[in-house]
Amino acid sequence: MLRIPWLKSIGSVFLSALFMVLAHPPYHIWLLAWVALVPFFFVIEGQSIRRAFWLGYVFGLFYCFGMFWWFVHVTLPGMILFNTSLAVYFALFAATSVVLARRPLIWRCLLVACAWVAWEFARANLLSGFGWAAFGHTQYQHIPMIQIADMTG
Repeated sequence: MLRIPWLKSIGSVFLSALFMVLAHPPYHIWLLAWVALVPFFFVIEGQSIRRAFWLGYVFGLFYCFGMFWWFVHVTLPGMILFNTSLAVYFALFAATSVVLARRPLIWRCLLVACAWVAWEFARANLLSGFGWAAFGHTQYQHIPMIQIADMTG
């Protein structure tokens, strides 16, 4: 098990969230989406399910507050409650990823990608029904990627 100091773990999680935020509008740096989760995966690799859950939750907090800070114009308590509740989906993804890490590499890559899609689908359709800022939204200016998604979903 790789032991990363707590502060480095939080820094890596923050970097991943920052890359994800910058990949979305209004920044439109869509290439960052392709590497955004790398620091996050390095941090959760080999961690317990509980620690991965909390690191995923911190990632979700950074990401959601980075993406949806402007909800403060509606209501500050509502924005805080909403973002902290959305972060749970990222925590569940991190915990799922750690469980799937026990699989052979090729299966792990495929299953972790499926887990991301499944948790995004859950975020968009369960409880909150909030599908904004999905991973695929970062690629909207990349026409070949959009056309592949048009055919494959």
